Amino acid sequence: MPIFSKEAQPHIQTEGTPRTSPGHYVLFHKYLSFALFTSGLIFLSLILSIELFLRNVGESFNANDIVKTQLAAKPNKCLAGQKLTNFIFPYKKALTQHIHPTVLALGSSRVAQIRESFFTVPFVNAGVAMTSIEEGNKFFNDVIAGSAAQPKLVILGMDIWWFNENYVLPTTISNDHIYDNYKAQSLPLFPQNFSLIYKGLQKGAISMDQFLKGASGASPNNCGIGIEGRFNMTGFGPDGSSYYIERMAGQEKGDLRFQDSLKKIQSGDNPHIQFAHGKSVSLKQLHQFIALLSKLKARKIRTILFFPPFPKTIHLAIANRPNAYGYIGELKDKLTKFGVPYYDFTDPTVLGSSDCEFFDGIHGGEVIYARIIKTIYERDPSIRTFIDIHYLEKVISHYQGHTFVPDKTVTSLEEVDFLEIGCRKSKVS
Repeated sequence: MPIFSKEAQPHIQTEGTPRTSPGHYVLFHKYLSFALFTSGLIFLSLILSIELFLRNVGESFNANDIVKTQLAAKPNKCLAGQKLTNFIFPYKKALTQHIHPTVLALGSSRVAQIRESFFTVPFVNAGVAMTSIEEGNKFFNDVIAGSAAQPKLVILGMDIWWFNENYVLPTTISNDHIYDNYKAQSLPLFPQNFSLIYKGLQKGAISMDQFLKGASGASPNNCGIGIEGRFNMTGFGPDGSSYYIERMAGQEKGDLRFQDSLKKIQSGDNPHIQFAHGKSVSLKQLHQFIALLSKLKARKIRTILFFPPFPKTIHLAIANRPNAYGYIGELKDKLTKFGVPYYDFTDPTVLGSSDCEFFDGIHGGEVIYARIIKTIYERDPSIRTFIDIHYLEKVISHYQGHTFVPDKTVTSLEEVDFLEIGCRKSKVS
């Protein structure tokens, strides 16, 4: 007979069966809730940090935001230099549409040193919006043709490599901007924003120090827009012209003694670089360029063409290789044959300039472009009412041998011999 009845028999725990209690479940849920809360807090902090960084440094501004910010800040110059997106084409388009310039500079980055101060009429520098002939036609179709107030004068700098049959043209920059509707779609854009920041950090386009300062609002005390504009004082002024303050002040190393450019000229086997060798002109590119000129003429827009200058060191290196660069002479002959007038400033000595007025092997500074506009003024009386000749003469007289005309609305930093070629950069005011 059993000692206990069936109902009264005690529960006997077998070996290996875990003991559980309501207290264990409560503790588990507490840990789980804490982990989820912490993860959510980290995620929200990450979202907030990225959004704050993009807004604080102006990297999220769309083209119209940039232009409005710059024009509202005048006479101070807030440099626009976004680094995580291709903002240049839509920015130059918006700037042109806001200002309705009488004079428009068009071309690659090599014309971007032409300043508003050179002129007596409204001016916009659309340099870098035309890094190829294809982009030039795009700028005409998207901006000039659709404008209610077209420019009366276009000063167009022609890069010789546009016409090199061996040169592989850069991909056209889209005129769509990733942040066109940023204010209305801030949160939905988070995955895209995260990708931009992650890739920027990974590729060195942005440092962790810059990210933390930007997110906290502790970035440098200037009104620059975008990573380059805010941290590096590099970008476009409110007239669209370029400023390379870090390079000018020697804080950024570039084409020292033109060694990088000279190596490219010597090899010339890379079709993606401007100094690619080539014997013949690309007739396709030439005809597209002539078509662009015809469209400008049909709109009764006066167009002045010129070949931008190279440093004397680079000009001689190219001239000493006539076989490698046979297309250059052929191009000039064909332009003459087609009845296309142009100024040839490839040799800087015709302007009275020197290597010290260049940033690198292809980019001249502000002073040499003052020389160019002054030369055009002297040779073409019909445009003299547009140009401030007294200002140009002052710039050339006071700042020869420099790339930058001192401007405290941009920076108080002084120019140094950043090319390390023995340039005397006197203290000027």
